[in-house]
Amino acid sequence: MEIVFIGLLAVLLFQAFVCAHFCWVLAMEKGYPEKHRRSWYWSGFWFGFIALFAAVGLPDRIAWTWDYNDYWQDLRPRTGSLPGSQPGSQETSSP
Repeated sequence: MEIVFIGLLAVLLFQAFVCAHFCWVLAMEKGYPEKHRRSWYWSGFWFGFIALFAAVGLPDRIAWTWDYNDYWQDLRPRTGSLPGSQPGSQETSSP
């Protein structure tokens, strides 16, 4: 019976450290300062998956920008990007 208790305790501690680590990483990736990351670490340790789901829902503190025009510009074919596509350039193929 003692072995089962120790095994269960080991699994719960492992789960607590894993959830704490992922809460800390999510807070770091979302741009939160060190003080808040430590708070999320301990929240993940004590509350596990509940805190992890809460950390997923955190708003980003990093300003991510998306320029719609740049996206479409990247999809358009570029002139002059292939060899021989410059005006006046003549490429001959030798057999």
